[in-house]
Amino acid sequence: MKLDMHCHVKEGSIDSKIGLDEYITRLKELGFDGMLITDHDTYKGYRHWKYKMKGNMHEDFVVLKGIEYDTSDAGHIICIMPEGVRMRLLELRGMSVSKLIDFVHRHGGILGPAHPCGGKYLSFTNTKRFYKSPEIIKRFDFIEAFNACEPAESNEGAMKLAKKYKKPGIGGSDAHKLECVGLGYTELPEYVTCETELISLIRSKAPIESGGTLYGKTTKDKMGKADKILTLFMINTLADNARKFTEKGEKVTVSADSSAANYVEISVEDTGKGIEKEKLDHLFDRNPIKNDVENTRDSMAPKSHGFGLVNCLGIINKYKKTSRLFEVCMIAAESTPGKGSRFYFRLPKGVARTVLCLLFSGLYCNVSAAKYEPTALDKAAAFADSAYFSNINGDYSRTLVFADSSRIYLNRHYIEQYPTDAKNLMKREGNVTEKASEIKWFQNGVRTNYDVILSIRNESAVAALALHQWSLYRYCNNVYTQ
Repeated sequence: MKLDMHCHVKEGSIDSKIGLDEYITRLKELGFDGMLITDHDTYKGYRHWKYKMKGNMHEDFVVLKGIEYDTSDAGHIICIMPEGVRMRLLELRGMSVSKLIDFVHRHGGILGPAHPCGGKYLSFTNTKRFYKSPEIIKRFDFIEAFNACEPAESNEGAMKLAKKYKKPGIGGSDAHKLECVGLGYTELPEYVTCETELISLIRSKAPIESGGTLYGKTTKDKMGKADKILTLFMINTLADNARKFTEKGEKVTVSADSSAANYVEISVEDTGKGIEKEKLDHLFDRNPIKNDVENTRDSMAPKSHGFGLVNCLGIINKYKKTSRLFEVCMIAAESTPGKGSRFYFRLPKGVARTVLCLLFSGLYCNVSAAKYEPTALDKAAAFADSAYFSNINGDYSRTLVFADSSRIYLNRHYIEQYPTDAKNLMKREGNVTEKASEIKWFQNGVRTNYDVILSIRNESAVAALALHQWSLYRYCNNVYTQ
């Protein structure tokens, strides 16, 4: 039986461009008998099959339920649970790999590292957890030995791991685009019709073959629209900080230097008052730097600007996790008191091309001339980003603070639209038997940013779980999964 055991569909993975029907049709054309849906931290893709497609189409094709889980310390792990076992906790990323292994095995499932020798932070052997205790790999049930979207050396390393630890090696395409579908495969010695049969077969150490054809465009294609937006967020954050601390009539310059061989350096430079060395050394720390209002030329400017810089550092770290191409990424600052400051970050040359076009088109030529006033939804999104990065850094208490701030601005946006309805606002925590306000908003067609709402509920649930705040975890988890 031929399966693609690493599949992302657009009904479940936001970075996938392939609908489930199109994915199945293509696999059938290539002679596949089934697929394992492994969307990122969600079962939405499989639910689409179960509730909208199963029994109505593709009855000659087996669709199995899996998930690609994002651990806090060991990269991406593919998990397969027995059919009928509802594990919503697996849709809340951020467990440590040890806890994940215990959880999955306790409920009858199996798991193994996806692309284990791939990109830094995303792949098991390139994480701190592996360096601290590599023998934890013995606790996995299988290893993804072939991934069509990884380079040859990554797959060679994965196959060596599977042989060294005598683990079944599965294969998959890891497809996010149609041209990649079916490039990786797993050949089973027996036909399976459900997850329980697949679990039993893998546990029996039956002879499983994996292989395929490498997809050569992966690294370039991993940078999507969201990453361009994040890059522009960094430029806006640095430019806005420079404007706040530069007197009227002085200059803020945004520029790019492409003289290096493998990266472009993007700079935001001002002729303002500069930063003292003591503060400069801690600009990118988690705790925001406090400033008096009178230190800025904008009397309405916030009294601290540190969380935006922390987010910029988080974006750079996110890029570095994508692949080895992004190891050149960094962010830093230099300053001379009384003369001004320069903030700069580096991106790989190919990735920075869009940013360079924006710079040279003049969009940032007059940074100090205009002031952009962020809306309540802008602020809610910024605090949601901070909650995400705070969870990544393991600062769970601060995550809840950021989530609360995001919720306050979401409520403010609601009040701006419905000034007489102050009772129907989002709560930090409520009764799980009652319908949450944000669910009512959605059902009533209220215009707001539901991605931000889902994000802060997800991040709050992860943080509450880590802090053992069980009632908050249950409430946020209930809202997120409805």
